[in-house]
Amino acid sequence: MNFKFTLLHQVTASFLMHACNIVFILLSTAILARYQNPDVFGSYIMILAAVTVTSILVSFGLPTFLVREVSSYLIRDDIATAKAVFRFSFFLTCGLLVMVLTIFLIVDVFLDSSLVSQAGIGVAIFLTGKVFSELFSGALVGFNEIIKGQFIQFVIPSGSFLFVLIIICIVLQEHPTIREVFYIQAGSTTLAAALGAGWLVSVFRRKKTDPNTEIMWVKWLCESFPLTLINGLAAFNQNALYLVLGVLCTPESAGLYRIADRVGAFAQFLRGAVDKVIAPRVARYWAIDDKESISRIMGSICVLNVLFNGLYFLGSVLFGGKIIALMFGYGYVDAWIPLTLLTGGFFLASLFGFNGILLTMTAHAKVVSSVLIVSVIAQLGLTFPLTVYFDVTGAAVAASSVGVCTAFALWKFAKKTTGINCAVNSLFSKV
Repeated sequence: MNFKFTLLHQVTASFLMHACNIVFILLSTAILARYQNPDVFGSYIMILAAVTVTSILVSFGLPTFLVREVSSYLIRDDIATAKAVFRFSFFLTCGLLVMVLTIFLIVDVFLDSSLVSQAGIGVAIFLTGKVFSELFSGALVGFNEIIKGQFIQFVIPSGSFLFVLIIICIVLQEHPTIREVFYIQAGSTTLAAALGAGWLVSVFRRKKTDPNTEIMWVKWLCESFPLTLINGLAAFNQNALYLVLGVLCTPESAGLYRIADRVGAFAQFLRGAVDKVIAPRVARYWAIDDKESISRIMGSICVLNVLFNGLYFLGSVLFGGKIIALMFGYGYVDAWIPLTLLTGGFFLASLFGFNGILLTMTAHAKVVSSVLIVSVIAQLGLTFPLTVYFDVTGAAVAASSVGVCTAFALWKFAKKTTGINCAVNSLFSKV
């Protein structure tokens, strides 16, 4: 009973915080779309996509690596090694961040149209805060501080961003520029990173160890690299579409797809809420060879996720156009068909369960990265021709098709590799 209550408490808290994240991001997107013309809004989305991909590369998969490794060492009472894992992740992140910021500075000196020149120094601050807030979030979740980790990753960045943006719009009565928006985001991510650092210091003080364990650089670099591919490829799949649409079509097309993607993000609502809750549990149970508990957790969550996605897909079909017109304006109603296609793809993909988490947390990250490499190639192969002929709708078709195929492939590999079936029912086991 205590186990079920703890899991329910963590899932509920994570669900509510993820709700705040999605709602705030959706509302802030609506405000930007209304206060900026479609071309300016699309340009902002293209720059944001480029920064997001860069942040994933700088993170090097370390937030997920921390969740998995810290959780597994914690259940063995090896606190010293868990701390060493964090030191390794922190030093590596600092080195990669300095390298990327140096490249930004060099490019800014020689190219007036560079990313920093267009969006200001706020881009660099936003990138730094985003990377460290996610790193500290991963460490906190690994140390079983799940609610705090979720809070600094979701609630603060989106909440403060929305609040300050509304103040600017009301007080100044002007359209916020791209530069101003990135300064706002920079402040919010910096606040999240500072709070995460403070919480992590308090955790380290409670879990005292002496002496410090040596950092295993080569071993942990090899183990974290596949996670970079997983997170990087996933981010590329999501953000490359904005860049492709902006280049092959117009920035307005990128803006339309962003709106469809943001509204459709609610279909991933439950998945995003429980990922960080079940991930450390899977890592711990795998470390003690308790597959039965893993199967029980993953199966229950999968059923809930399918029901949630099914209802949201139905709602998108019936009311998606009206919601988009109400929130963003009639100029963005064309995002309804892409929204329906995306939510339909999410629903079909949810039938196969949470196999990416299962494989990643059971030291089979290389399998996930291999599947995602194939999916990125397929995504690009479909996106270019479909976007040229069908614009935003073609991009949505490509994303949904590849997403369903990727979910199916991950399920097949997970069942074969771990012996655990995460699909919604036993019919899939006969395929």
